[in-house]
Amino acid sequence: MERDRSIPPELQAIVEFLQQTLPFNDLDHAVLEKAAGGMLIQYHRQGERFDASTEAAGLRILRSGAIDIRDSDNKLLDRLGEGESFHIQGLNEERGEVQATVIEDALLYLLPDDRYQALRAAHRAFDRYFSSQRNRRLRRAARYEPETNAMMREVRSVMSTQLLTVSTNTSVQEAAAVMSRRRVSSAFVMAGEQLRGIVTDRDIRARFAAEGLSPDTPVAQIM
Repeated sequence: MERDRSIPPELQAIVEFLQQTLPFNDLDHAVLEKAAGGMLIQYHRQGERFDASTEAAGLRILRSGAIDIRDSDNKLLDRLGEGESFHIQGLNEERGEVQATVIEDALLYLLPDDRYQALRAAHRAFDRYFSSQRNRRLRRAARYEPETNAMMREVRSVMSTQLLTVSTNTSVQEAAAVMSRRRVSSAFVMAGEQLRGIVTDRDIRARFAAEGLSPDTPVAQIM
């Protein structure tokens, strides 16, 4: 992937990250570049918290680290990792008083609230993603509900079955496009009926985009 020489390297790094991050990957390059240009970079240590009183409202996107989202009863609603995002004010509208706690030192990109709301107003797919996020969060929160003898459940009761597979000679560009359409962050790499490896969005960023490899590079080279 050829680096865009017209923008600063630090901004280019944010753009490349967002291109692999839902729902920013649906935005065209010009819109994405403008959004990236308005973002703030923040570092937060383990134990720091965000709630309704936190200044600098907006959408926070995890570049690295991990964050727990809990309600006023300290019930775990969601656990977020790299590439996932949260908006405290929006969460409070859904669940009442919500608090986000950094459980692993985190590097965040903050999209100020006015820019975030403007993107939602101007781009239907972008807005739809956050409108449907509530249902996804409720389904995910159910996974954290304590159960009696939960460790005795069969694996098939919690595993995913709609797996995405690609062949070893599938190009990275094609694999990335399919992953984006399916809205998944990984694909299993097969040689016939044999599993050869796995390719993730992190592999695509770190081993493909960062190295400036050709779009025709086979996934077997970076899996």
